[in-house]
Amino acid sequence: MTKEVSISIEGLQLGSEEDSIVMTALGTYHLYNDKHYIQYDEKPEEGEGAIKCMVKIALTKIELSKKGVNSSQMVFDLKEETIAYYQTPFGNLSFDVNTTEIIIEESPEQLQVKLEYSLSSNASLISNNQIIIKIESIG
Repeated sequence: MTKEVSISIEGLQLGSEEDSIVMTALGTYHLYNDKHYIQYDEKPEEGEGAIKCMVKIALTKIELSKKGVNSSQMVFDLKEETIAYYQTPFGNLSFDVNTTEIIIEESPEQLQVKLEYSLSSNASLISNNQIIIKIESIG
């Protein structure tokens, strides 16, 4: 895969009739020690600074982090439950993340990851979710 890539991240709340949320961007890709690293900038709302984003993909663990006005870090790990952190102007939030599936499909020009997980807080289920990440070479 080339260094310059296009990134598409689609999020869907399972069991909900609402449409999925899709984010697209251009970024960079690196493979290091059998881990895929994707960096990109997310376009912020008007008047906000740039949001720096990183996706780390390993066989049983995916990490999504954002640094900017609203920072967050989510770790999806098949081996253990994790905690997602969100920093907002109104305070910090955290949720328990239980990852149930990670499927990685890799070709010379594309990387696709499908993951399913549940979010809970105080031992109460909030939602079951799915994320599909597509990374494609440019040029």
